Amino acid sequence: MFWMRTRGAYLRALDMTGVSGGLFAVNVIGVADDGAVFVANLTTTGTDFKLYRWENDTPTTIASVVYDSAIFGNLFGGRIGDTIDVRVQARARRLFSRRI
Repeated sequence: MFWMRTRGAYLRALDMTGVSGGLFAVNVIGVADDGAVFVANLTTTGTDFKLYRWENDTPTTIASVVYDSAIFGNLFGGRIGDTIDVRVQARARRLFSRRI
């Protein structure tokens, strides 16, 4: 859900179709300078970590899976998804999530 920072008013919700897995399916959210929205789940084993991307925050935009440990392998191990940092440099996005 998106909230107006200055007034705390509810604006809209993202389409959560297909978003699942982990201890919490939605744990942290990051927004890139170009408006793309990234969501990471939380996993305590690293085996069910997923990172999703929405092109923008309109309610009809469907998420795409950017990373899924079931497909790409468990590169992290342990707990991951507590934090996310999104950076955009010359159209190349860099995503960081740290393991505790």
